[in-house]
Amino acid sequence: LLSNHVFLIDERFTRGPSLFPEDAMSTVFSADDSSWEYATVLAIPDVDGDDSNELLIGVPLDDAGGTESGAIYTALGPFVGGIDLADTAVRTTGEAGSRLGGALHYTLMDEDTAQILVGAPGADMVMGFSLDTLFP
Repeated sequence: LLSNHVFLIDERFTRGPSLFPEDAMSTVFSADDSSWEYATVLAIPDVDGDDSNELLIGVPLDDAGGTESGAIYTALGPFVGGIDLADTAVRTTGEAGSRLGGALHYTLMDEDTAQILVGAPGADMVMGFSLDTLFP
């Protein structure tokens, strides 16, 4: 399999215990192989009103904000075909060495408020982001 790809599989997948690239309904990819080690992906409910889920992709070894600063990419659904991280809506970066995006968690605070918790293991912290910060 390709190491710099994340394959999105439909909930109706029934082939069995093995997954193949052709089973994917969509693929998230980056031209940079090296930063994808330990990448995390989180699907969250629709934020832009099109009734499609969105994706957050945490890439803790991304160097956009400095060496191993990490980054969170946001991709707006629907997802059909390939999604190149270079074309995603927003990229939020950490500080050098923080490895932002090492873990991602969606928390619904109440019916109107959600929060994304993001791990930054190099900074020994978890950060909270509101959805409007990540999806302006």
